[in-house]
Amino acid sequence: MILVADASALIALATCDSLMLLEEIFGNVFVPDADYLLIHDQRGRKVAKINNIKTIGSMGVLLQAKRVGLIPCVAPLLEKIAASPVFMSEHLISIVLELANELPNPD
Repeated sequence: MILVADASALIALATCDSLMLLEEIFGNVFVPDADYLLIHDQRGRKVAKINNIKTIGSMGVLLQAKRVGLIPCVAPLLEKIAASPVFMSEHLISIVLELANELPNPD
């Protein structure tokens, strides 16, 4: 049986020392030894921080992609996300645009 786990569920089970239940119930469980946890959920981020796990969200991925030259700018991608059912606050969008040095010039 295959189980795909949300990161916050894994963090919650780890917090209460119950990760071994996954193997007992589902057999082999594979969790990569990653440097960052890709997560949006605020409660999951708080638990990760308590457990000294570095987190990054999709906006952080886009900013890093621009920094290393994989994408020329984040604004068009933010527009696509904003037009989708995925919620992003205007405040977050403006912070990301500022960090990407892509704020529109006030004329």
